[in-house]
Amino acid sequence: MLRTNGWTHCDAANKAIQVQRLREARATGAEAMVTACLKCQIHFRCALMDAQLKGKIEIEMVDLATLVAEQL
Repeated sequence: MLRTNGWTHCDAANKAIQVQRLREARATGAEAMVTACLKCQIHFRCALMDAQLKGKIEIEMVDLATLVAEQL
């Protein structure tokens, strides 16, 4: 039996939630979405690269630790 987990598997329901969150973030006027969660970064970037969504939501994904380091 092949098992997958949230790190490697993204079904239609997960993708719909990701797209909804990206649209909500962009609707606030934000140009970037900052998160410290690597899993979130992976999934949101995956959603942004989806062929059906490509170019419809323009928002940058930023790692919180990277953002802090750049400000030091």
